Amino acid sequence: MSLENFSLRDKIWFCHTLGLRYETTTEQLRYILAQIREMLYGHPKVESLSARVRFIGFGDSSLNLEVFAYVLEREYAIFLQIQEDLSCESLILSREAAAVLPSLQTTYLAQDAGIDAGKSQKTIATVRQWRERGIAIS
Repeated sequence: MSLENFSLRDKIWFCHTLGLRYETTTEQLRYILAQIREMLYGHPKVESLSARVRFIGFGDSSLNLEVFAYVLEREYAIFLQIQEDLSCESLILSREAAAVLPSLQTTYLAQDAGIDAGKSQKTIATVRQWRERGIAIS
């Protein structure tokens, strides 16, 4: 069994996911990434070698950024204050990028033409031809 002695640690892991609206442009996304990186690297209690912020993927309702760093603090109560500061600053920076607001979920209501019947029939015919030629489809 592995035991961790919390009284001997000299840093605490800060790792959060920030969700941005799908309307966020790539320019806004790059701006937010750069600004949060700069904030992490400049914070006196953040271990700059471990600090990173990356676009990690497409969530169900948001573009997800992972904000990761070690906070150079032993006391958990003080870490929580620093974590709050880093999280609030990340939110401020994301809102500065043309009012890009983090989103838990956004529901879109739209009237569209539905699936294009012509494209659907073309796809079905193409797959049928592949099968007839013996092309493996996984």
